[in-house]
Amino acid sequence: MSESNGALSLSDDSKRIRAVIHQFLQDRLQPKLDKLKHGEDDARRQLLAEHEPQAWIAGAARRVSWIQQVTHALKFTHPDAKGSSLSTSGNPQAGPLVVGSHTLADALPADVVGNAAALDVYKFLRLDVDGKSLLDRAVVGDPALASALSDDADLAAEWMAAFATLPEPNGQPATHKLAKQIFWPLGEGRYHLLAPLFPTALVQIVWAGIRADRFSDEAKAAREARREQRAHPHGYREYPNLAIQKFGGTKPQNISQLNSERHGENWLLPSLPPTWQSEPIRPPFFTESVFSRRFGNRRDVKELTRILRDFLQSVAKPDLNNIHIKKR
Repeated sequence: MSESNGALSLSDDSKRIRAVIHQFLQDRLQPKLDKLKHGEDDARRQLLAEHEPQAWIAGAARRVSWIQQVTHALKFTHPDAKGSSLSTSGNPQAGPLVVGSHTLADALPADVVGNAAALDVYKFLRLDVDGKSLLDRAVVGDPALASALSDDADLAAEWMAAFATLPEPNGQPATHKLAKQIFWPLGEGRYHLLAPLFPTALVQIVWAGIRADRFSDEAKAAREARREQRAHPHGYREYPNLAIQKFGGTKPQNISQLNSERHGENWLLPSLPPTWQSEPIRPPFFTESVFSRRFGNRRDVKELTRILRDFLQSVAKPDLNNIHIKKR
């Protein structure tokens, strides 16, 4: 009975996965069909054939090697840099006083770099069914996904193995002449060659937070309430003197998937000392002494002078000039 229930559950899970995959392919196919003109029957048949689930998934399994899932990307340094990008949760030894990728650790969103022509494969692997992405299912070898991908068990296993390589590094770590490189001295003529990478996953969290603070409906409502001097359930945040760094020009997807979602924007907070603003000071021109009138006539000076005078008068007698008075 339990085996029968297990088989039924597995079949239902596979059906849901197949339905999600079918809808994904249909959503990709329809806009392309809509662009065809009347009489382009050959092109229509070709598109229909390319978007058959078995044909498209086979092509996706082949193209998945063109991209890599990362948290730290190289192409933000230079779009033609060919070195390594990495997927890491950061350095926990940095400690809580330093903000970095380790601050979010497992909560870091994944980015994808590589050939932009294969970004649709990543969108496919991000499809969620019952709280699990297709990529997560492929990594753990989910039999429900295997059954949904193909009736041929060997072919399904081959495709799943290919999809599961997405988070894995491509070859040995390497830098490139177009990448940033820092020679860090170790003494005795030795050094480390450091290659800083752009923390695209961490930047995504910061970008999303600032964007919500600036443009969300809640923030707009709070600002409007302040302008109209009305009460509001919560406040809002301002980020003065923001600078915007652009990556990828008109094709931000060539840098990374998250860069495309950020519209190529990286917002830079001002890293500057505070600006001291003093009260305006008028130079004492045409005055022989600032102490006779300008200084002595100030209210605070008069009050302090009175207190000091009264104190000195109170201790003028020699018999009161003791250690307690001096301390006072």
